[in-house]
Amino acid sequence: MTKTRNKRIEIRIPRFGETDLNFLIAREFPRKVEKLKKISSELEDQGLDLERVMAAILKLAKGNFRELKRLVKIAQMDQRDVIAYAETPRRMALDYQQLSTMTEEQKEQLRIEDWQEYEDWRNGSN
Repeated sequence: MTKTRNKRIEIRIPRFGETDLNFLIAREFPRKVEKLKKISSELEDQGLDLERVMAAILKLAKGNFRELKRLVKIAQMDQRDVIAYAETPRRMALDYQQLSTMTEEQKEQLRIEDWQEYEDWRNGSN
């Protein structure tokens, strides 16, 4: 008889306010603050989860403005693409077969490592 696991998985979702976002913009692109505020308002007009999407874009762009503009276009098509790669990079690097052979403990370890990386970036300690 196989036991069914009813283990609760904790999904962490980063929360940002306008002040947090402004801090990240100034930290990641100090010379492009006004341009990024304009980009942010354009994304907001599209009904996206602005702070979360912009934080994801900032993280993935790694200070490269050309890359940031490319990521904005991707987010405009589907915000989940930038969010997933920013918040769960280890998970996104794996294909279905790799994931399907992992234990729940291994998957949880991935989630923990991804969350820690994100928090380190957010706090500027990466």
